[in-house]
Amino acid sequence: VKEGKGGGEYGSMPLHIEEGSELFGHTTVNNQIVWMSHGDECVRLPEGFDVIGKSGSGCIVAIENVARKMYGLQYHPEVMHSEQGIETLKHFLLGIAGVKATWSMAEVLDQLMEAVRVQQRSDQLACPPINS
Repeated sequence: VKEGKGGGEYGSMPLHIEEGSELFGHTTVNNQIVWMSHGDECVRLPEGFDVIGKSGSGCIVAIENVARKMYGLQYHPEVMHSEQGIETLKHFLLGIAGVKATWSMAEVLDQLMEAVRVQQRSDQLACPPINS
């Protein structure tokens, strides 16, 4: 790792994806816009890792080691400014890591609301009661 070219990469930038990547296997798009926010760059990979994505300026921003099921991104897939970012995260979680999507946001909200109600009953909160 060393200081990034020109002080780093910030904001909206192109990502060039290498074909054959497991992490990006869900998409046929080889170029997409992603959100960068880093002042350093990788210059040498650990043994067994492959470069699977580079920024428009040539910095390594995506790596993987398929045998060890290890992946790394140096951009923000979670923000709306990254095209295909949420799809990449879903593919990683559901397709690669095998996480089961057995919950819904409505269920999470119900659980959080119940936790607040329990705290209210024990007088640990200084806020008005929540009415459902």
